[in-house]
Amino acid sequence: MSELSTISRLKKLADKNGGVGKPEMRIPALFFGSFFVPVGLFWYGWSAQAKLHWIMPIIGSGIFGFGMMTTLYAPFTVPQTPFLTYLRIASQLCSTLSIHSPSQPAPLLLHL
Repeated sequence: MSELSTISRLKKLADKNGGVGKPEMRIPALFFGSFFVPVGLFWYGWSAQAKLHWIMPIIGSGIFGFGMMTTLYAPFTVPQTPFLTYLRIASQLCSTLSIHSPSQPAPLLLHL
């Protein structure tokens, strides 16, 4: 779902720019994710004591991981910017190939 909202947001920004997508249009995702990284690190560091419940550092590392994923999402998807029209089709193709490719030789190996 977040991929579709990101694509629609990027298409709106590209339409404002004359239909041309630029890598700078992905910067708002960096701002959103960069808030969670220090919060997660602080939470983890503060709660990693023997007195607190074991789930507290896990929650902090989860917040940190969410922040890192949302922060790193923007730079890793910059090469897709010129292909916003076909991005949805390409991402579905990649996910289909990555999911089904390892399972294709399985029936052959099971019948040997």
